[in-house]
Amino acid sequence: MEARFFRFLRLVGVGFKARTEREGRELFLKLGFSHEVQFTAPPAVRVFCFKPNLICFAGIDKQRVYHFAGAVRTTKPPEVYKGKGLLYMDEQKYVSIIATGQRITTVKVTLVYNCFDNSNEKCPNSILVPSLI
Repeated sequence: MEARFFRFLRLVGVGFKARTEREGRELFLKLGFSHEVQFTAPPAVRVFCFKPNLICFAGIDKQRVYHFAGAVRTTKPPEVYKGKGLLYMDEQKYVSIIATGQRITTVKVTLVYNCFDNSNEKCPNSILVPSLI
């Protein structure tokens, strides 16, 4: 099968792990529940785990690939306050914080590079700067 469409999910959280069996037909997730969550892939979709926290859905039908990735994501959607859960790779993480007693603001966390050579590599003195939306 030549895969043309891909969808990647990241597992963000302590102890969250994924594994596949039966040549990419079954997906097992440890998401902090008392049991493992098991999924069986549709016929035109294959699942690969490159790392325990990175899942790749591949297939020849875009609708089936995206639908199955969305079904897997609904088991643990991203949490608003801590950012834990299943996130798409191209998804921006917005974290809500409580600024004052009853006012809730949304903050986008970006990485600011403090390198002297103006490269976009991670430097040891890079900082995370919240910016209000």
